[in-house]
Amino acid sequence: MGDLMDNGREWDDEYFQKELKRFNKIFKRRNINPYFMVGNHDIGFGDGVDLRLLDRFQKYFGQASYVVQHTNYNLLILDTVSLSSSIPQIRDNALSMLQKYQPHNKATILFSHVPLYRQPDMSCGPLRQTTSTIRDSHGYQYQNLVSKELSDLILATVRPTLVFSADDHDYCEVIHNGTIKEITVPTFSMSQGIRFPGLVVLSMS
Repeated sequence: MGDLMDNGREWDDEYFQKELKRFNKIFKRRNINPYFMVGNHDIGFGDGVDLRLLDRFQKYFGQASYVVQHTNYNLLILDTVSLSSSIPQIRDNALSMLQKYQPHNKATILFSHVPLYRQPDMSCGPLRQTTSTIRDSHGYQYQNLVSKELSDLILATVRPTLVFSADDHDYCEVIHNGTIKEITVPTFSMSQGIRFPGLVVLSMS
């Protein structure tokens, strides 16, 4: 769900290789085909995305935006970190994926590192451990929510059945446009400010 390396955007290649070896030792890929997502801690955010770091991420973890086809579903992994940029060289690959996406009569499950926009007073539900909402704020190399304009474009273009997001560290569940559920997946790290780390298991048939 992104942020594979806690501060990877600040690392030179030598230190990255050291941490990559550690990552692969912890998350062994035995008899599974993992799918990865890029996060702002990996490459930066928006206009601050470093294309060299994006290339490095894709070299070791695969494309930043892609589709996984399941029997009855399409899993659309969309690089909203780069898509949030106003710079064409950063934004255009993710934008092209969004514009060309075709569901081919399958339901779409959308994955975005950054949660989509919602009204400031929209509750995250009873499973959230910290504040009741995700605040729409931003700072150095981060933005808590995808902008309203971009969120509206994504939802109108993709028309997902379900949305999964990350970045916030805590659980959040909201409904977009009356029917589209978005679940922000909590961190399973013990060092990210959440008393009870968690995960989400998705079963598809």
